[in-house]
Amino acid sequence: MVNRSQRFLLREKQILLIGGGKNKKFVWEAAKNYLVKIILIDPDHNHSAATSVYKFIQCDIEDHSRDEENAEKIVHLLRTQGLAVDGCMTVIDEYVPLTALLCEALCLLGNRPEASRKTKKKSLTQNVLVESAIRSSPLPNPKLNAVTIHEIVQPEDVKGSSNILQYPAILKPEYGSSSLGVYLVKDETECLKSFNTVQKTLKAKDEKALAFGYGNEMLLAEYALGTKHGVDIVMFRGMILAAFISDCGPTRFPRFLETSSCMPTSLTLDKQRQLVTATQQCVRAVGLTDGVYDIEFKMTPMGPKLIEINGRMAGYNHRDWILAVFDTDILFLNFLIACGILPSVRPLEPRCQLIGVMCTTTAHAKALSRPGIATLEILAEAHEEGEILFFPRESKLKENEPFENLLCQVVVKAASINEGKEKLLAVCRKYGIDNQQYPVERFLSPFLELSRQ
Repeated sequence: MVNRSQRFLLREKQILLIGGGKNKKFVWEAAKNYLVKIILIDPDHNHSAATSVYKFIQCDIEDHSRDEENAEKIVHLLRTQGLAVDGCMTVIDEYVPLTALLCEALCLLGNRPEASRKTKKKSLTQNVLVESAIRSSPLPNPKLNAVTIHEIVQPEDVKGSSNILQYPAILKPEYGSSSLGVYLVKDETECLKSFNTVQKTLKAKDEKALAFGYGNEMLLAEYALGTKHGVDIVMFRGMILAAFISDCGPTRFPRFLETSSCMPTSLTLDKQRQLVTATQQCVRAVGLTDGVYDIEFKMTPMGPKLIEINGRMAGYNHRDWILAVFDTDILFLNFLIACGILPSVRPLEPRCQLIGVMCTTTAHAKALSRPGIATLEILAEAHEEGEILFFPRESKLKENEPFENLLCQVVVKAASINEGKEKLLAVCRKYGIDNQQYPVERFLSPFLELSRQ
């Protein structure tokens, strides 16, 4: 639900958007719908949005070691072109620190550069929680939400890691996203092997393929046992105005790509409160204050344990899910916050239950390459006919890739979790998404278990 008066306040506002990225067409389409003028900064001369936004400025901003210099350059470009801006934001992970520098330089509402730096590097985020000195709050100290970590920059750093944390552990890139290059390793030997494999792949493909220009350092983290959950929050001047919790199904070990999702959460109310409290303490510790963010946790027997904080609005289809379930457009709220307008967020009861599964390039390349039976085009037609909600990600069906990638997501709408599971399982069997390599029933089973708690 979009507040009419707030829509009026946002009308004709000029928002500086840093980075156009891929599959972000929904941003400028929404801006056009809300009568917002987007000034897009992107390094690609031929970006597809160049003719779709109010103003497109090509600027080389890919070298993040020069973010401060790039911020000064962008400010100069705005002034020389006589462009006034009412807000500044990004929906691209790699441009979060640069956006914070620009908000500070332009005196706009946004996060401080230090806060963005703390969320960008995973080990730094965890260290901030451990070292947190929040004492006045009656809430639990954020260090309780941290996991044990060990930074791995070179192969020699693996030796002795078993003395720091317990195996099995999670090896992942310091700056990456979308679970690319993330592995579960059982001991130091396997850790070293996985580390060398990832580094070799990166050098063969692109020197900074996973980190988007930040570096290829890796992190070894404690593997917290429990269920995974996402918390999408809306913050204004340090206050959390709304929190949307979703559940994630088990991953396909040893990799960690998402398999299934459920919204609204099936967690009991007390555990939902634990997640929101942990979220509040974690974002407070790192210093986030204004924006829409995506925080990931494991709900363990010892309480919530932080996986990571994404210092920008969640990508892919989170906006679509929240809009469908709660009738709330988090992108509209992001526009408002960027312009310094306090969003009006009314607590809304969920309108439906969404349950979905991810299709991956390695598990479904063959299954979705059967003309007349199951293809991406056939799934798109099923979406148009109302049988499913279909969210494409990749258009190329590559079975043998160094890193497994998300191909698409298939979702069903239902009145309950049980109904949703039955509908989705039937759809997955119909189109071959459920197969020996990808047992959908197992990926959906935790949602029912949680709903019975």
